[in-house]
Amino acid sequence: RAWTRFINLQKEKNSQAIIDRFSDITINCDVGDYSFMDYHLAKDFIALGYEEAKKQIPDIKHILEEKKIPLDEQQKKIYVNQDLNLTKTFSDIKYQRLQYDFTRIKPLVYFGKEHSIFKQDLFREESAILQYGIIFQRGSMDLRLLTRGKNFDYLETQFKFIGLTPSLDLIGRLHFEEKETRLRSGYGLDLKYYNLYYTISFGWAEINKNNYLHNGGTFDLNWGKINLKGEGDLYTPSSGQQEVSDCQYVYSQFVNIGLGKNFALQPKLVVSNTDKNDLFSHPIVYRGLEQELAAQKNLVQTSLELDYKYRFPYSLEFFQCIQLKDVSWYQFVDTYYHIEASYAVGSGVACDLNLLGIKPFSFGGYVVYDLGDTSWRGSLSLDLSF
Repeated sequence: RAWTRFINLQKEKNSQAIIDRFSDITINCDVGDYSFMDYHLAKDFIALGYEEAKKQIPDIKHILEEKKIPLDEQQKKIYVNQDLNLTKTFSDIKYQRLQYDFTRIKPLVYFGKEHSIFKQDLFREESAILQYGIIFQRGSMDLRLLTRGKNFDYLETQFKFIGLTPSLDLIGRLHFEEKETRLRSGYGLDLKYYNLYYTISFGWAEINKNNYLHNGGTFDLNWGKINLKGEGDLYTPSSGQQEVSDCQYVYSQFVNIGLGKNFALQPKLVVSNTDKNDLFSHPIVYRGLEQELAAQKNLVQTSLELDYKYRFPYSLEFFQCIQLKDVSWYQFVDTYYHIEASYAVGSGVACDLNLLGIKPFSFGGYVVYDLGDTSWRGSLSLDLSF
């Protein structure tokens, strides 16, 4: 009860300070059981505010006169900057390419899913290790540091120079990891081209004293209720110690097919010839018992999910700071092929939540039956990015 009271007082204090600073007039509305975290209901709140304002127009005019605030009843002409490129603006937001004219420092905290600058972002593996770091941004500079554990024997750094051209960035990456007596390191430099629907990158990398030419790209396409995403990386040896036939690749693909209002069909595909010891190793989407075998080279993984999502009319709140928006129930069939095929079937539940209404994270779990081992497996999953 004390915690709930503290949260409420902080919300009231912070919101009132903002209102007092930026508002000439305050109109209070009864929003019932709705929360300040229900941002997806903003349209309803605005309509409610307009209705309440209409009732108080005489009082509003009187307050404006007392404060000597002119009331312009004629509609003002809105001037739009003709040079504004909305497509590029959306692209910059999507790929985190915004440039700040002030110093922006933010902490990084990841738990539940592995984050690595050399691995793909489309599918992330489950991880019980806390990762933390910091982001430093100013102007064209974007610096990210990430570590894990308490011994600081793991460090990843990414430096991005934004705006080499309007659609081109220069990205440097560094990885350092020490396990017992074994040292694993890698660094690279890429040029990355951005489009709203795809990206293309090319560069060079040295990983564990092997030199590679790196080519990669992503795409994100929509056709009505169909969303198609993909990500690919190709590392071609460029030193005399390895041949071109030793090139390594990872390709991942995800499709979301909307079926009616609440159902979706979600096929996944991963094709790779990397193994788990590579810095750029493929993600594991196979959820059966033989996950170690799914980490070997030259394999194909697939997954087919049927997802039912229920969105609450208004969010459910826990501890005054966690918001539950919707719940998903899904059935899946996973396969991987390495020499021979293995299959697993299962069912799971996932909850989409928000921390203070602005930091999304998910929590859920699933049970799976491995047809090869004829055994059951259960797992809880958490994906927290702060």
